[in-house]
Amino acid sequence: MALQALLHDARHEDLAALEKLPQALALSEPGGFIRLFVDLGPQMADLLKRLVKQNVAVDYIGRILAAFRDDAHRAVPVATDHESQSPRHPIPLSPSLLVSPSPSLSSSQPLVEPLTNRELEVLDLVTQRLSTKEIAAKLFISTGTVKKHLSNIYGKLNVNNRRQAGEKAVALGILMRR
Repeated sequence: MALQALLHDARHEDLAALEKLPQALALSEPGGFIRLFVDLGPQMADLLKRLVKQNVAVDYIGRILAAFRDDAHRAVPVATDHESQSPRHPIPLSPSLLVSPSPSLSSSQPLVEPLTNRELEVLDLVTQRLSTKEIAAKLFISTGTVKKHLSNIYGKLNVNNRRQAGEKAVALGILMRR
């Protein structure tokens, strides 16, 4: 329902968005779900702020918005997904994956569609000049999967090659310069 609210908001269907989101909040509040909303990004924060003005779930929304502020003010190590992090194969995070959001980026996403955790890992290894085969071995995935991630990265960053991807990621503050 939270995603539906974002979709309605993106389509400028304010009434529909502000009808769906309270339903999502009502279902989430008993479980104390906060991260669910924070992970949906700044557009969700804007929707929540509009709901507070309407006096809807003010305390719960306040806790969610506080989590947005906490995320924006601290360096966040990028977590790895189940595919890359297992007890048998832990992948240490590279220092370049420790990203502190810049003030200009904390209020809006630098990309229309953010990179996934796995894409960030692949991008980090690309900036270390590893080959597709080396990246696949390091992440315990196939070379075809690496190529698919690279294709997704290029599309999201609007670039054509590895060098451009690394440069743009640094320019956007997604990765730190080595």
